[in-house]
Amino acid sequence: MRFLLRSAWKDLRRRLADPVALGIWIGLPVMLGFLIGLANGGGDATPTARVLLVNQDDSDFTALVVGALARGGFRDEVLIDFEEVDLETGEERIADGDGTVLLILPADFGRALLEAEPVTVTLITNPAETILPAIVVEGLEIVREGAFYAERILGEPLRAIAAGPGAGLDAFDAVTVARIAVQINDRVVAASRLLDPPIIELDLGEDDEATAADEPADPARTLIGFLLPGMLLMSLLFIAQGMSDDVWTEKENGTLRRAFWAPRPLMVFVAGKLLAGLAIIALVSAIAVTGAAFWLDLELARVPLAVVWCAYAGAGLFGLFLLVAMLASSHRTANLVTMMILFPMMMIGGSFVPLEFLPEGMRAIGAWTPNGIALIQLRDMVFGTPEPRSFAVAALVLAAVGALSLWLCVLRARRFATA
Repeated sequence: MRFLLRSAWKDLRRRLADPVALGIWIGLPVMLGFLIGLANGGGDATPTARVLLVNQDDSDFTALVVGALARGGFRDEVLIDFEEVDLETGEERIADGDGTVLLILPADFGRALLEAEPVTVTLITNPAETILPAIVVEGLEIVREGAFYAERILGEPLRAIAAGPGAGLDAFDAVTVARIAVQINDRVVAASRLLDPPIIELDLGEDDEATAADEPADPARTLIGFLLPGMLLMSLLFIAQGMSDDVWTEKENGTLRRAFWAPRPLMVFVAGKLLAGLAIIALVSAIAVTGAAFWLDLELARVPLAVVWCAYAGAGLFGLFLLVAMLASSHRTANLVTMMILFPMMMIGGSFVPLEFLPEGMRAIGAWTPNGIALIQLRDMVFGTPEPRSFAVAALVLAAVGALSLWLCVLRARRFATA
């Protein structure tokens, strides 16, 4: 036991002697969260999509459509800010990145809508933005569908209104006004059979509608809360990969050879490395999870379990990377191979891109990677309640990965130390 603790303390002292690496490991989740918070306007700001609108059609109907778009936006969570500009100004500004999209309505836009004829609307997106242009495009798709069905229902009376009262007349006569009003009323009544009562109803619960505005925002639905588990697992992966490199440093310094000839089982020496890695991982996890709890106003009672889970998962990841490093033929090869494993694991395991955004096949694979399994359970611990069965399966999988890696490391250690 004393040899185990001394071996672990040796590794910890060597890590403490390198404060830059330790600071990077500790600060990585904090730094990523801070940068994402800045990119999101501090976490509470509503993202705004700036639409530069070039209206080349001077018809009254197009002016009505543009006014409805500018007043309504598409959804409460994202503000759509319309700004009318001329074509030259719009092209220059979107080329300079000053705007989310450039929307160009052609000269015959209003007439084509009324006549149900094909019309081409030009939309140029800002390549520096990804999410907001996609939201604008989806919103315009909804508007397009709405315009299609509006024409099917009210096309005839709208065309009559757009045509005007006729040559030499300043206003519609009473008969024409009555005929158009009757047409509109008949078509609205016919359509209302499909709209009232609505075919699909959303039941929010008995008291949800009255209290929804007073409830605090769900931290899991914020951008930082959504990405937090992935960022923390990314940090643990970097720690596991970085500390696995230490075994080659000890081999080159002759420490492993001396440990091999020492009157102690070599397994204790390997276990000491695992214990030191566990301490570092627990320290980083405690700082990151506690900071996130204060930042996102989470329940502090969730912190201990989340820290223990991160340390548990991190130990398994460290054992896996340690095994890969010991199987390599040289120090440089070990660095290369572990990095080749690190980045794909982060990519499909939900650290770079949340699992929900991955294609179905990659999502199924990522959910069964060691870091993907740990991420899913960590999210439930921080923002919800872990499901006992899935938690038990995840714990067994990570235990199997860690135990198998440690056993293979011990088998490899003898040959590795004397080679």
